[in-house]
Amino acid sequence: MDTYFFYPDLELGQQITLPEEEAKHLKTLRVKEGDFLDIVNGKGILAKGKVLSPNIKNSLIEITQIMDTEAKRPFYIHIAVAATKSSDRIEWFLEKAIEIGIDEISFIETSRSEYNNLKADRLVKKSIAAIKQSLRATLPRINPPKEFKDFIKKYHSDRKNQTKHGEETLEIQRFIAYTPTDTTAVLENCATKNAYYLVMIGSEGGFSPEEVHQAQQSGFECVSLGEYRLRTETAALYSCMALNSINRIS
Repeated sequence: MDTYFFYPDLELGQQITLPEEEAKHLKTLRVKEGDFLDIVNGKGILAKGKVLSPNIKNSLIEITQIMDTEAKRPFYIHIAVAATKSSDRIEWFLEKAIEIGIDEISFIETSRSEYNNLKADRLVKKSIAAIKQSLRATLPRINPPKEFKDFIKKYHSDRKNQTKHGEETLEIQRFIAYTPTDTTAVLENCATKNAYYLVMIGSEGGFSPEEVHQAQQSGFECVSLGEYRLRTETAALYSCMALNSINRIS
């Protein structure tokens, strides 16, 4: 069945009852007793489940097989973006970035940020829907909003320039998207393959000169995302696409 269901804790032999939000798809897909489902837990595990009861309000699924854990990619993409005033635009970025491939998303509050009341539970629901739609088994890490100065302090190059990713040690490459000048290099020419990428994307008004200076002092490199000015969520998605593309080039 080319459809994934979601359940956060999966163990071989256990019997689970799907939440109604998930179980309603049993009726849509005309699932019958004895059918098998593909179930993911958002932590990289894909399991097979046998339907003992397709009842929406009281479904019963037996986990009959735990598949291999979803393989870690040899690179890591972390996008830190200033939340937009419209939650819809951030949710659009979240969904598309997960479909393309992203590992971590942070929200930063800059001097030019617009007020936004991000709802964590809604972002999680959107993320779950996105991994199911794209047939993935791992949810990205979504961090709560953090002030620019605190975020910079946490990821300052003085702290470390390498990080563990599974069994691999990756170089940390820090970038801040800034209005292009004649000397601003494009992201695709600055990033190298198989690294931990951290890209900061500002609000509609961009980062202030003071913030750019602070970022540079903290080891971030100014990069251009092309010759045209992009909206916040477009710039964030472009960065995600570019970094995935770099790592797919043989």
